[in-house]
Amino acid sequence: MFRFAHPEYLYALAVLPLILLVYFYHLRWKTKARKQFGDLALVERLAPNVSKNQTGNKIGIELTWDFISHYRLC
Repeated sequence: MFRFAHPEYLYALAVLPLILLVYFYHLRWKTKARKQFGDLALVERLAPNVSKNQTGNKIGIELTWDFISHYRLC
């Protein structure tokens, strides 16, 4: 029988697929909303300063911060 020294880390890993599922659903929703708004190429030309990676960077920073603050690794 396996015993984990820190089972809370195992629970955090169990929640990770759910968080990724919500993230990819959000990306799909954003793309659909842009397509509904108008031609995708035209929307990208009209809003050139919109970052494509901002959402991914933001979720990565938030997950890291939540992990560090929750488990007090600092």
